[in-house]
Amino acid sequence: MVIVTKIIIFLISFPLGLYFVVRAEPMVRLFGKNSWAERVMPGGSYMMWKLIGIIVIALGFLFLVGSLDWLIYPGMN
Repeated sequence: MVIVTKIIIFLISFPLGLYFVVRAEPMVRLFGKNSWAERVMPGGSYMMWKLIGIIVIALGFLFLVGSLDWLIYPGMN
């Protein structure tokens, strides 16, 4: 049952992260520009949304392959 949950979470996180990467402009228009991202990152808010998308995809993949099991399921070995 755990593997089914992992696959479902990955199948949700991958398109979500891909959407953030590909459609950064609509996200900025929807939520507005982030002052911290505009000040710190070279691409500003657009780069922030792309990085969030990459992180979501990476976390979904790490969860799928079992690298985050110690964080999600602390009692299981």
